[in-house]
Amino acid sequence: MASEKVYERFQRPIASSGAWKLSVGRTLARRVRLTRNALTVQTMTTTAASDVEETLEQLVLFRKAGADIIRVTVPTLQDAKALQEVMRKFVGRGKPRVQRGYAACPVVADIHFAPQVALEAAKYVDAVRINPGNYLNRETPRNEAEEAQARQKIFQKVGELIEVCKENNVVVRIGVNHGSLAPRIIEKYGAGLEGMVYSAMEFIEVCRHFQFEQKVVVSLKASDVKQMVFANRLLVRTLQQHGFYNKLHLGVTEAGAGEDGRIKSAIGIGALLADGIGETIRVSLTEDPLNEIVFGRAILSHVKQLMPFTPQEHIPFAPHFTFFAPPQIQEREVPKEVKEFRKGLVFAVHRTGSVTDSVLEDFGFIRNPEGLWQHQHSTVDVILCEEAIDLQALPRELYPHFMLKKGATSYVACDDSWTATVVPPEFETEQELATFCMQHSHQLFIIREAKVGIARPRYIANLLYRYAPTASVVFWQQTHQYLSGDALQAAMGIDYGALLLDDFGNGLVAEGANFGAAKRNAFALLQSLGLRRVHAEFVGCPGCGRTLFALQTTFEKVKAATAHLRHLKIAVMGCIVNGPGEMGDADYGYVGAGPGKITLYKSGEVAKHNIPEASALDELLRLIKESGDWREP
Repeated sequence: MASEKVYERFQRPIASSGAWKLSVGRTLARRVRLTRNALTVQTMTTTAASDVEETLEQLVLFRKAGADIIRVTVPTLQDAKALQEVMRKFVGRGKPRVQRGYAACPVVADIHFAPQVALEAAKYVDAVRINPGNYLNRETPRNEAEEAQARQKIFQKVGELIEVCKENNVVVRIGVNHGSLAPRIIEKYGAGLEGMVYSAMEFIEVCRHFQFEQKVVVSLKASDVKQMVFANRLLVRTLQQHGFYNKLHLGVTEAGAGEDGRIKSAIGIGALLADGIGETIRVSLTEDPLNEIVFGRAILSHVKQLMPFTPQEHIPFAPHFTFFAPPQIQEREVPKEVKEFRKGLVFAVHRTGSVTDSVLEDFGFIRNPEGLWQHQHSTVDVILCEEAIDLQALPRELYPHFMLKKGATSYVACDDSWTATVVPPEFETEQELATFCMQHSHQLFIIREAKVGIARPRYIANLLYRYAPTASVVFWQQTHQYLSGDALQAAMGIDYGALLLDDFGNGLVAEGANFGAAKRNAFALLQSLGLRRVHAEFVGCPGCGRTLFALQTTFEKVKAATAHLRHLKIAVMGCIVNGPGEMGDADYGYVGAGPGKITLYKSGEVAKHNIPEASALDELLRLIKESGDWREP
C-alpha cells in the first residue's frame, strides 16, 4: 500500500509562503502577521468613515466577533480625515484593553478614484487598498506617447502613496477587480485572466521600483468563481517568474447571499487555499457582515483538515497538472434519462427501504398532469439505495433513477439499464486501480472517501480517465453525513468544488444531517461552476459606505421575483464603483446611482436611468417583459 506521499503532487501547493515576512498593523498592539500557519479572516464595514460613531461601532462589533482585519470605505477626503478620530477611538489610546473589551486589529482604508484620499488615509490606518482599474488612468492611450504618459502618471501617483506608507509603516493592497479593469488594460490584454494579472503586475513593478514590493498584498477578485480561481493561479506563477512572493488576499467578489454566496466563496477560496495560495480571506455576502466572519471561519476550519500549512510541506507543482485556465468540460457517458445534466450530476443516498410520495418529493420529483413522476432541473438524478426497496411501491418511470446496492463495489439501476462502480477508500496504488478498472464497468465510477481530503480523489480520478476517458466520475465524501449548517456548506464547496472546477469529475453525492440543505448546496455548487442552472444566476455586492439604498432587502426582493428565470443572469449592485463592470456579462442589472435612485442595465448598457427606488423593482420586471425575457413561474 502506498503512503500519503503518493498524493503529495496532487495537493499542489505552489506558493512559497515563507519567502517574505509581512505583518499588517502600525503598532505591535494591533499587528497581524500574514502566514499560511495562521490564516486571517477579513470583513468590511457598511458605513462611510466620516460617520465616526457608526464606523467605530461596527469596528468594535466585528472585532469582538472574530475579524482579524477590517476594511473601511473611504470615498472622500472628508472620510479620510475622519479616520484619525476613528482610529484614535478604536485603538483606545490611554484606555486599557480590559476596559475596551477587545484588542484593536488592523484597519484597511478602501480607496477608489482619488489618489489624494489615499495619501490622507495612509496617515492613520494600517493598510490602504487601491484598485488599479479606477485609481487613475481610466482613459485609453491612442499612441505610444500617451502610453508613456500613462505609465509616468502611475509612477508618480503610486510613488507618492508609497512615500507616505513608508513613513507610517503602512501596507498596500493592490486589489484588482475583474469588473473594473482599466480600459487601456482591456484594450491591450483583454478583460480575462491576462488582463487581471497584468493590471496587478504593473503596480507591483512600480512598488519594486520604489523598493516597497515586500510590503504589498495582492488580490484578484471576480464574481465568477472560475475566473477568480484561475486568475489567482496565473498570478502566482507570474509572480514567481518575476521573483515576487507577495501575500495574497482571496475572495469571490459580489458572491450574493444564502447558499449561492457561501458555496461560491467556499469553492473559490477553498480551492486556492488547498493549492497553497493565500494568507487572508474575505467572504463577500449580501448579508450582515457578521455572517462573513462566521462563514470565513468555517472555510478555514475545513481547509485546515486537508493539509498542513507549514512552509516545509510545500512541494513543487506538477507541470502536467497545472491549470491556469478553465479546462474544457469533457463529454461523459450517462443514462439517457439524465443526459441533459451530464455535466453536473447530483446523487443522493437513501438509507431506508421506504418509497413514499413524500420521499420522492424530498428528492425533487414532481407529478405531471397525467400523474407520472417527472425529473426536473432541481431533482436529484440518481438515488443510491443502501437498503432493499419494494419495487412494487416505486413508480416504474423512476426505475432508471434508483440504484440498488450489489455487493461492496457496485450499484445497479432498478431497470438494469446501467451500473455504477464504487472505488473504495482503501485503494491507493495505480496497480490496484488498474486491476479494479479492468474488472468493472467503465460507464460510471463513484470515488468514495471515508476521510477528509481532496488529494486522493484527484489522484484516482486522473488515473480512472486513463482507462475510461469518457466515463462519468462522481465524488462521495462520506464525512459530510455528520455535518450541517455552515460546516456542511464549507465542506461541500471545498471538497467537491476544488475537484469539479478542474473537471476531474462531473457529479457529487449530496449527503448531510439535513438532506434538504445538502441538496440545495449541491445545486448551488453546480450552478456556481456553470455546470447546471437551477434558478436565475444572481450577482450581488456585499454593500459598504458607498451604498445608498437597502441593499440586502432589495437583493432578496429581486431574487424572489426573478429566481424562476433560469435563463437569465441578474445583478444587484450597491454603487457604480464595480457595479457596471462586475455585472458586464449579466442580462440585467439593478445599480445604485445616488440617494434613492436606481439605474437599470440591460446587457451591460443603461436601459433606464435614475429611477426612484420605490418603483425600481417594478421597472426592472417591466424591462424584462418588454425585452421578451419573461417567463411565468
